[in-house]
Amino acid sequence: MSQLLDILGTWSFRERQIPPSTPRNLEMPKELRPGVALVIQGVRRCGKSTLMTQLVQKYELDPVQCAFLNLEDPRLANMLTWETLNLMVTEFDQKIGGPGPQAP
Repeated sequence: MSQLLDILGTWSFRERQIPPSTPRNLEMPKELRPGVALVIQGVRRCGKSTLMTQLVQKYELDPVQCAFLNLEDPRLANMLTWETLNLMVTEFDQKIGGPGPQAP
């Protein structure tokens, strides 16, 4: 496994369960659309990762096909470029057998 997949494996839920969390009362998108990026941004420790895991559960996505990444991971310090992120997505797609099914 490449170092990039190791980094994704640290933050993703391929081999571990999504931890329980308290649902928040906030408006979520009615649907996820293929080819449209959903950006979640906020200050540190405001619940971005928790929201992402709740989106996986809300849309009944397979967590194995969802890549999570913390851009502050120290292993990315000297190589965080568009090319690196693109390579990471390519390697992840190859590992899971191509892009997964799109959200309904």
